[in-house]
Amino acid sequence: MRNEDVSLGIDGLSASYGKVPVLRDVSVSIRKGEIVTLIGGNGAGKSTLMKAICGLVKPTGGKVTLFGEDVTGLAPHNLVTRGLSLVPEGRRLFGPMSVHENLDMGAYARRDSEIAADIEMVLDYFPALKGRLHEPAGALSGGQQQMVAVARALMSKPKILLLDEPTIGLAPAIVDTIAEIVTTIAKSGVDILLVEQNAEVALAIAKYAYILENGVITAEGPSAELAKSEEIQRAYLGI
Repeated sequence: MRNEDVSLGIDGLSASYGKVPVLRDVSVSIRKGEIVTLIGGNGAGKSTLMKAICGLVKPTGGKVTLFGEDVTGLAPHNLVTRGLSLVPEGRRLFGPMSVHENLDMGAYARRDSEIAADIEMVLDYFPALKGRLHEPAGALSGGQQQMVAVARALMSKPKILLLDEPTIGLAPAIVDTIAEIVTTIAKSGVDILLVEQNAEVALAIAKYAYILENGVITAEGPSAELAKSEEIQRAYLGI
């Protein structure tokens, strides 16, 4: 595992559902100032890794460190207060609630006076939501719902943002918009772990990449180098 300036470290992590192993000795690290991507097909274990990091699945081995602190198995709300936030696959919005109420829910663990100002800040990332704050989140398009999901996660003021398949099922133009926003968020000082099936987009915006297959890391390296690999081009880029 890369050890210098690591904000989020996953070291030898294993996880199972019952007796079925899903992750085996997975090591991944995110350094300060980076977008790191984890690429893999359906069933590779990507979402399980995200859940294990966030305390939603209990690891059977290995550890997770956050800014050097061992946080393995901590409850999700304890990780949020330490600066970790997840945008889950499928968005998981509160559909009947308004966009504004969903954003407020993202700040549930905060007790400061800057929540209203931060809603304005996240809306600057997603201007398409400004006129829809009082509409039910479930009535929005898929792309707009994804924007709400990312904006809601940002309302916790994370230092590290986990994005689980943020572009899945979206039109190409919306995919490009989400990719641009992720890059902008990273430039603002938020470290990002991006889980994606869309390898082309992920490798284009990430600095470092890991390939996860059947619960095992099979390759890693700078994204630009992995994008040139003939094996990865065949498997994930359709070249």
